[in-house]
Amino acid sequence: MSCADYVEYAPTPQLRDLIACGWTLTCHDSLPDHRVLPDGCIDIILAGGCEPFVAGPSTSAFDSPMSAGGFAAGIRFRPGAAPSVLGVTADELRDRTVPLADIWSSALGGEPVNARAALALLHRELLARLPTARAPDRAVLAAAAILAADPCASVGSIATTTGLGERQLRRRFLDHVGYGPKRLGRVLRLQRLLAGPPEPWAQRAIAAGYADQAHMTRECVALTGRPPTRLATSAA
Repeated sequence: MSCADYVEYAPTPQLRDLIACGWTLTCHDSLPDHRVLPDGCIDIILAGGCEPFVAGPSTSAFDSPMSAGGFAAGIRFRPGAAPSVLGVTADELRDRTVPLADIWSSALGGEPVNARAALALLHRELLARLPTARAPDRAVLAAAAILAADPCASVGSIATTTGLGERQLRRRFLDHVGYGPKRLGRVLRLQRLLAGPPEPWAQRAIAAGYADQAHMTRECVALTGRPPTRLATSAA
């Protein structure tokens, strides 16, 4: 048995445009070195014994240790989608965790007994707020989708495809993603690297879009503080 069970769940149809996934984490043993990597997303998280909070878009990795028997659940928004539901700009949340009660006036009802119950509670609250949510910025969502398909896409080409000027694209990214398209591309390239097949690192570097293995290593250290060989065994 692994020391923790992490499971992702596909969003329901009415949330598919906004949500990348729901997720649960249940710890069987303590996780003193639980490494959380930047992914360009904003999460609403409910952990056992804690008040729910919003984890903003991170620019670098951080450790989030958990004790044996602990659990957590989250709703992970697609890059650019969270502000329409939360009602705050993404750059206000960058590299921060904020109590959900500071963003949504009413607290969640009930005390979940496990990770699946916590996820169900978050899901119900999000669905209840969906009718009053603002429409997401479709140009930003389209631009983020371009970067998900090609993390090395240039800002100029993305601006042309979405019909925005480069300056306007960057400004909208700050509001809805939390940082600019170039940084989001770097983050998504890292995610692509770690999700790739277990080939030699030099091959994985090229497949993910890095110039070479040295470039990959520099970027991994810059974004996470660790080389890729360590990330492969400690990231979650």
